[in-house]
Amino acid sequence: MKIETAINLMRMYNKRITVYSVAKEAEVSYNTANKYKDFILRNS
Repeated sequence: MKIETAINLMRMYNKRITVYSVAKEAEVSYNTANKYKDFILRNS
């Protein structure tokens, strides 16, 4: 899953994890990332 991979990468590089930053990193639209908001925030 692209979003999960993006979160892991961002965690590795100690970057701030937000819906917007994950969307950019995973190369998906903000609306797509927003569907996984709970997942993203739970794993940030």
